[in-house]
Amino acid sequence: MESADGGSYYWLDPVNGKTIAKNILAELIRVDPKGEPYFTKNYRTFCRRLDSGMLRWTEELAPYRGAKIAALDGDWSYFAGRFQLVFVGDARTQPDAKLVLAATSKLKRMSPMPGETEGRLVVAPISVGEVKGAGDYFTLCEHLVHIVAEKLK
Repeated sequence: MESADGGSYYWLDPVNGKTIAKNILAELIRVDPKGEPYFTKNYRTFCRRLDSGMLRWTEELAPYRGAKIAALDGDWSYFAGRFQLVFVGDARTQPDAKLVLAATSKLKRMSPMPGETEGRLVVAPISVGEVKGAGDYFTLCEHLVHIVAEKLK
């Protein structure tokens, strides 16, 4: 799945969840105009929940602003940008031996790129249902924030 600008993993920025939901809302109304009040009510509830979550998640990750993160696979730049972290790359697109070694040996700290002194490795699910307890978008975001914060401690 890619965003309109061609970026993958764009849903890892929780605020983009609103854009995704708005597009779903528009399509639901298109196919079932009579359901508009119901769909719009649910969309607004979704946005309120997301706004509430963003307040908590931003606060939880605030101490780590500027921290470097890397991923074994996937573009975490959307997540990193939202929470003012620095995404240095992933093993798929930045096949630095140290990054791959760190990912496979589950090291907490590493040097992800030549010339970089320190970074953080995040190995986490990126979609709903990939981890027990993350059965919807909110619990996925909650899980991601918690696991990143834990790795950055």
